[in-house]
Amino acid sequence: MPLKRYTAKFEKRGLTLFSESNSEIGKITRASKIISWKKCIVCDSKRYHIRSTGFLWNDIELSDGRKVIYYTDFGKDRIVKAGEDIRVCHFELGKGMRLYEQKKLIIDIQPHTKWFKNPVFTIEMDDSVDEALALLFLYYSSK
Repeated sequence: MPLKRYTAKFEKRGLTLFSESNSEIGKITRASKIISWKKCIVCDSKRYHIRSTGFLWNDIELSDGRKVIYYTDFGKDRIVKAGEDIRVCHFELGKGMRLYEQKKLIIDIQPHTKWFKNPVFTIEMDDSVDEALALLFLYYSSK
């Protein structure tokens, strides 16, 4: 089964995810104009808050304001979906960034850098992956 292809580019206010037809899917942006280090993900007209946690703030929690939806576990190289239908995904970071669920590749991110420019990311995603998870993994692996 072929993977969906996306592109992510840095823009004025953050990192934006585009579909193959170049329509905006979601973005990683600042949560407020005053506080620049607080980030959020805007996807499907929903706003998710990103919060750094753990020792030396290595881990991240993604919440919708009421409950945590995803969280990372840097010590075990995984992202966990919280709630009733728990999903555990393991990642590999390196030249490319890959996310696996039960040894099946669900997200593959390849950075393309130009001299003195921000990188552009090519992303291939399985149909079962929601865009919020893809943006969280992109944020976590590119920070």
